[in-house]
Amino acid sequence: EVSRFCKRYDVKPIQRRELQTFFVALDSLHEAVPKPDLFVKLSPKLQEQLLMETHREWITALPFFWALTHRMNGDTYDNDDLAQGAQLISKIALQMQPGLLIARETAESNTLYVIVKGLLIEQYSKRLVRHGQSCGSMSMLLGHAEASEFKSLSITQYVSLDHAGMEAIVKENLGFKKLHKRLKVWARYKLLQIGYRRLVAHERGKVTQSSRDLLAMAGQRSNRSTVTGSSSRKA
Repeated sequence: EVSRFCKRYDVKPIQRRELQTFFVALDSLHEAVPKPDLFVKLSPKLQEQLLMETHREWITALPFFWALTHRMNGDTYDNDDLAQGAQLISKIALQMQPGLLIARETAESNTLYVIVKGLLIEQYSKRLVRHGQSCGSMSMLLGHAEASEFKSLSITQYVSLDHAGMEAIVKENLGFKKLHKRLKVWARYKLLQIGYRRLVAHERGKVTQSSRDLLAMAGQRSNRSTVTGSSSRKA
């Protein structure tokens, strides 16, 4: 199919190779996500067990996986909370969509990405996001764009869920509202951690625009006078 298309439109050899590589990657990607039409016929418990058996590698890479099983102080939740958390993870996994980014393409905002194959780079920190790792979880939960963009360094296979998809899961399953609220608290807490780490990383606590964006997303005032003012009052 690709070869016929390239021959018909006289596509240049280098672009022909890129197209072939893209479609080969796209064809293999569909094996990375569960088939909803199969899983919908299973009981909730069997869904959870089978999902973890077949897709454990990227499901456990979801950054809020830990937040659904542990309190902020590190203690685990009781069995009822753990069971409900496992159900939410199953719903999220079944809604994750496969996709591809070509080299130098920017990832969408408000979207959680789990990398199946390939490499992303965070523009601000130059952090690499590799196979089995994720990015965008906080913006997906809070509905705000990330303070730093992520770009693909190669053809990158991923599974993703955007903010609207997460909201739809909760709307259709009202029992998850408490868990959803817990995850938003976790996301704001993580944003504060990252924002203040970036503040401290700059000489004399200089506030960058990236830091301001992160702190604003967490619902906090991020101007320097607030930080220094509170310190002086304590002194």
